[in-house]
Amino acid sequence: MADNDVCMVGVFSDEFMERYTKFSSFDQMKRESPMSNVKTADLFDNKRWDKFVKKTTQFDSWKEMLLKSANEQLKEDRI
Repeated sequence: MADNDVCMVGVFSDEFMERYTKFSSFDQMKRESPMSNVKTADLFDNKRWDKFVKKTTQFDSWKEMLLKSANEQLKEDRI
């Protein structure tokens, strides 16, 4: 990951990725995507990335995936 890239490791645990995607980590997902050379921050509003998310995960969009991960983390923090 480049120094100026956004770190998503804390957002998507390996357990989350294994449960909801075809990948074992977010880094693997990004590496195997058609946009592997794009900075993570540039994925936030990108239709091509949304299509990849829909094809390789249980989510219809990147936003849906982010929200699910955030909700799961909030639940874990309360326990």
